[in-house]
Amino acid sequence: MARRAVNERKTIYRTEVQGNLARNLHVVPNRPEKVNGPVEVPRRRRKQERSTLSIPYCIFLAAACVLTLSLGAYYLQMQALSTSSQKKIASLESELAEMKKVNADELNRIESSVSLEEIRDIAMNELGMVYATQENVVLYKNTTQNYVSQYNEVPQEEDSFIKGIIKSK
Repeated sequence: MARRAVNERKTIYRTEVQGNLARNLHVVPNRPEKVNGPVEVPRRRRKQERSTLSIPYCIFLAAACVLTLSLGAYYLQMQALSTSSQKKIASLESELAEMKKVNADELNRIESSVSLEEIRDIAMNELGMVYATQENVVLYKNTTQNYVSQYNEVPQEEDSFIKGIIKSK
């Protein structure tokens, strides 16, 4: 597309070339010049004015950049701390599971190594212990709690209990 313009208060013609013919597409009339309007600033000067930044705007941009960078660093630090805490928790949980397994194995070993019949035989034959009879049992009434705590010596029934144990030997 070729353009031809005449700026001397004359008509501007726009032409389009097709093949070897040039046609007039439309005629644009002259515009009257503005007498009391704003003065048009050349393009180069407008770009220079737009590209300059004011001091408050530069300070604002610098503060925004510093704030963004510091928040990003703080976020990364907290994320690293969280990750390390999660790893530590996982290692402690695995250590706890291992300890529970070792304790269960040790309990099974202890329970299987000692029989209750053997303990009863040693208690009755070597230590002279006997099963408690009805006269050896002292009953207390306690309706407020599920257990009894002894703060003082057992009253006079204790003498008969001790005598019963000594007589059985």
